[in-house]
Amino acid sequence: MCIRRCCGRRIYCWFCCFYCIILTIILASFIFWLIFLPQELKFTATDASLAQFNLSTADNSTLSYDLVLNITIRNPNKRVSMYFDRVQVATNYRKKRFATVTLNSTTPFYQGHKNTTVLHPVLRGQQVLSFKERDVDRAE
Repeated sequence: MCIRRCCGRRIYCWFCCFYCIILTIILASFIFWLIFLPQELKFTATDASLAQFNLSTADNSTLSYDLVLNITIRNPNKRVSMYFDRVQVATNYRKKRFATVTLNSTTPFYQGHKNTTVLHPVLRGQQVLSFKERDVDRAE
């Protein structure tokens, strides 16, 4: 009889300890989240320069482009900093992707807290795209 009480008390004691540990971890996580309260980074295209954007007249499928962008990345967090392994910029025209550029693919960069970084991607080249007749404006 005495053995049953001891085992029952031990199991109850272990259960209470386990419950308190789980509750402490949840409470500590919530307090940690409240202290840091991470906010989203803000990406803004501040300037764009389109030097060339031509669709070939021969086949209406080859697009030549030369696009220079200024992109601002703002980290509004007070206590959270970021490391970017790579930043990828993609451009679309009428739901057709015509350029993708990966920035800083070789060297990651650091975005400090309450910091702004300006990137200057250049998208230039030629791309074969298939457009419908209604997508191509004919100025004849």
